[in-house]
Amino acid sequence: MRWVTAWSLLAVALLATEVATQNMPQCAATCMELALPGSPCAATDTQCICSDTALQGNISGCIVMTCSVKESLTSQNATNTLCGVQPRDISHTTPTVTSVFMSLAILATIARCVESRTHYGAEDIFAILAMVFAIPMAALEYPMAKDGYGKDIWTLPFGNITRIVKFTYILQILYIPALACTKMAFLCLYLRIFPSTGIRRATWVLIGINTVYLVAFVLVTALNCLPVSYVWTKWHGETQGSCLNFNAFGIANATTNIALDLAVIGLPLHKIAGLSVSLSRKIMLLSMFGLGFFVTVVSILRLRVVITYATTTNATYDTVATSYWSIIECFTGIICVNMPPVRRVYRKIAHFCFGTPQSEQEAYQQPTSGDALGPGPSAGSRKKRKPPLELSILKTVETTVRRDEDMETDTEELVVRGRQQR
Repeated sequence: MRWVTAWSLLAVALLATEVATQNMPQCAATCMELALPGSPCAATDTQCICSDTALQGNISGCIVMTCSVKESLTSQNATNTLCGVQPRDISHTTPTVTSVFMSLAILATIARCVESRTHYGAEDIFAILAMVFAIPMAALEYPMAKDGYGKDIWTLPFGNITRIVKFTYILQILYIPALACTKMAFLCLYLRIFPSTGIRRATWVLIGINTVYLVAFVLVTALNCLPVSYVWTKWHGETQGSCLNFNAFGIANATTNIALDLAVIGLPLHKIAGLSVSLSRKIMLLSMFGLGFFVTVVSILRLRVVITYATTTNATYDTVATSYWSIIECFTGIICVNMPPVRRVYRKIAHFCFGTPQSEQEAYQQPTSGDALGPGPSAGSRKKRKPPLELSILKTVETTVRRDEDMETDTEELVVRGRQQR
């Protein structure tokens, strides 16, 4: 019996020595020694110890109760190394997504600036402001990835964790005004192109709601913890401070944003559906707003990730999806609001390179093959082509819709003019 006891003590000592070589904190090594006698695994059987889920659960529970946060992370990393668990790394994902979508949004915004350089409107200013907030937000993803954002938290140096949390805090502050400015660009556009009293009143209501959303959520995000530095130091539990329930706030922010997206994108759809335009033009306009609904779908996907954030103990790995969905949401919205200027720039480039018409009005005014050949037998039978009525969006005016105070009066005038042309 004495030999068995001596052998057990020696085996535990050997295990403790092996654990020590993995830089296991003393509190974690003690928990392992206390839990091992109740396990069927021998002290020298590392494979059995690593595969025994009950034993690992007992050790983890003891570590949570007796070790600090930093000691717990260190012991987790040492245990994984001891058991041969390979560290995970998806730190390349967010920078890749950021590079693609930010580049597309920058090109779209440059196209807008080129088109609007002589006549900036409110919608142009807000579209540019959205980029002003979105670019630094996206730029933070690169140092975060370099610090290990996308790797398991227990594999990172403690200083890197603190920087990642700090950059995430700044990113969240920039995220809200980027989205709000994109919505304001759409709403200011509606005020310019829709003369109907009803839709203008609804637009002003949404502008007010969007402004309140911007101010309220930015302030709550910025002052979520007091002192503010507690936002990025509370993770290790070594500082004092107080915070609101940020998980509940994040869910409230996401749901409010989704509701506003649906209201802003859905507001003009009945007007567009009732326009007297060609089917291809109507499809183009509806496609633009369809991209806006895609942004809403992205917001919903992001909300699902935000909900899981409340229970994660591996924030630097599990919340990567929140970052890249936020990036996609912001920059896709900017691309959407800049689509018409991009289309006009494309027409100008095509006109310069290939001699194609710069607008559909020019296409309708160009002579047909019969005109080029001179009058002939079929000249009298040719029907005069008239350009379809189009909606003016973001300075893509190709035929003009008169903006009277009463929409019905405007429609009657267009009908009379059409009859006179016939």
